[in-house]
Amino acid sequence: MPRGWRSYIGILEEVGTQGIPELNAWGGQSGTVTESFLYFDSETMAEANEQRFLSEIGYTGTSDRSVKKHRVYGKKCEGSVTFSVYPEGGTNKDFLGLLLKHALCDYRKSPGTGPAGTYSGFGTYLHTFYGHDDWMEHLWNVGTGTGAYGLTVHVGREATNGTVNDYPYVGCRIRRITFSCAAGEELKCTVEFVGRLAKSDTTAMSPAYPTMDPFLWKDATFQICTAEDGSSGTTREIDAFTITIDNALTENYVLGTNNLARTTCGAQRIVTGSFTAPFETWVRDEQQKWKDGTASGVNIKFDTGAYVLEFRMPNIYYTGNPPSISDVGENIIELPFQATLKTTFDLKVNFVNTDTYFGILRS
Repeated sequence: MPRGWRSYIGILEEVGTQGIPELNAWGGQSGTVTESFLYFDSETMAEANEQRFLSEIGYTGTSDRSVKKHRVYGKKCEGSVTFSVYPEGGTNKDFLGLLLKHALCDYRKSPGTGPAGTYSGFGTYLHTFYGHDDWMEHLWNVGTGTGAYGLTVHVGREATNGTVNDYPYVGCRIRRITFSCAAGEELKCTVEFVGRLAKSDTTAMSPAYPTMDPFLWKDATFQICTAEDGSSGTTREIDAFTITIDNALTENYVLGTNNLARTTCGAQRIVTGSFTAPFETWVRDEQQKWKDGTASGVNIKFDTGAYVLEFRMPNIYYTGNPPSISDVGENIIELPFQATLKTTFDLKVNFVNTDTYFGILRS
């Protein structure tokens, strides 16, 4: 009996040579390093081929109202993976860093142990991520002769009792990534991929896993703050939060192949989120900003003492949810918001771990 507990998830960055057209490089290049593995909750990676049952007319005198034609048109793969957010992956540390790099595409690493007065400690590195207007093209043209074209997602699945096969999904790009955490829970992440091709299954890999704890609710600090440098924030207590980055991808096919040929950003990148808290005075003040159409800002930072993950959104606008009462208990309100550009960014992610860089270095 095939069992879910005999499964694994691993990712690696696909590398191509600069100057090679995307169609020839994407989904067909080798990785820079070994795969990075992580514990996971669920996955839905699969082929997503477009099938058509055609209504072509052609009289034969035999069951002419039957559907007679079936064809496979465009080929691609897609799906999602949900997991607890560990600061580092197993075998290779890159897992979370690669996802942030490919979701936002502007990746900068501070040299050494990070800038003085910001993050310090032997063997720790500060990685910073912004949304880049050129998206994946920014990762192709890294100026080193090679570029990052996408991710390969490896899924281990048991096909027959005792036999686990590896299913590689190549040319994966990130449609949408969501982080969420509630009091008493681990920080969770769901990544939605679209990829160029699902390759045939092959021999299972030998994954390894992180030994540290994931980011937990107790590691989190939430601040109302409107400064890009994260200063002058006011710490508040909340029950839960979510952040979603939506790359608004379009999928394109070209003559000469029925594999997905390219993905492009068809609209603006949208960063949304929400937080949930009792309807106290400060929450009422924030809700008033929704009524008045004025901006606010939030910082959400997880700090274990050894690892840091911080989301800065210095210019947000609330998008709804007036207070309501549903029972005799505590009055809880959710405040959804959308992040917008302040001066230099709408969202900045700071990430501190012991990895020197993620995939091909972009600094």
